[in-house]
Amino acid sequence: MSLNRALEEIRDDLIRWQQTGLNESQTIQAIVLPVLSELGWNQRNPFEVYPPGHSQALGNYSPTT
Repeated sequence: MSLNRALEEIRDDLIRWQQTGLNESQTIQAIVLPVLSELGWNQRNPFEVYPPGHSQALGNYSPTT
């Protein structure tokens, strides 16, 4: 799949997702990871794509709210 096709599929589903509401994990799964994958990131490599809240992703920096 190409980046354009991935974005088209996401666009086609956005209205339905907006109506049902996605939580953060679902947003990452449905939108972020497919886009990163199409951009060449290996989403299955835990040292390349870090899970949310993982401090190593920011060099041990953790933003505060």
